[in-house]
Amino acid sequence: MSDVETLGDELEIDHLLTRYCRAVDSKDWALYRSMFTEDARVDYSAAGLFAGGCDDAVVYLNRHQRSISVGMHYVTNVECRIDGDTATAVAMWFNAVRLPGAEGISFFHGRWHDRMVRTPSGWRISDLRLELVA
Repeated sequence: MSDVETLGDELEIDHLLTRYCRAVDSKDWALYRSMFTEDARVDYSAAGLFAGGCDDAVVYLNRHQRSISVGMHYVTNVECRIDGDTATAVAMWFNAVRLPGAEGISFFHGRWHDRMVRTPSGWRISDLRLELVA
């Protein structure tokens, strides 16, 4: 794989993670679902939330996010390791959120650990694991 192809893949993966942030913050569950493979696994258990299949994650997030009036995810420092049609990525994230009943904004941060596959529609997440950093 040439450096140009690798750079293109890295940019596509970075864009995928940015769209992930927008999907969650705007509660666009169709967009969220479109970024994952059919058999994807989503693990938010480090935050005391959901772990399971992507379709179940959509149901969980739809219910959970209704009570959140402000949510702004940021993703940065995306590092990719691409091996043909598979990739792993580690990305730092930061979320400013107004939790139910709270007057101010709470801040959370950590890393996403993703496994991805290249599909005819582009890169898709096959496994997402959230890590909280204290």
